[in-house]
Amino acid sequence: GSTLNELRAEARKQYNYFKYGTSTPSGTIFERIKNGFQWAFGQLQGGAASGSAEASRSATSAASAASGSATSAKAEL
Repeated sequence: GSTLNELRAEARKQYNYFKYGTSTPSGTIFERIKNGFQWAFGQLQGGAASGSAEASRSATSAASAASGSATSAKAEL
């Protein structure tokens, strides 16, 4: 036999399945949509962060190239 708590848990699981079409709260359509938006937002933030890091590297290399050009120009004069 089953205990009363096991029967209640099974009844709750069946109720959720009937009401939401899934037995787990994370399987509801609203949770899936919310997770999808969070994923997309994370992808956008990650792309922006890598873009700003790339711009920073480019600016640093451009500054060092300009500095090297200025040094070589002074040496020629």
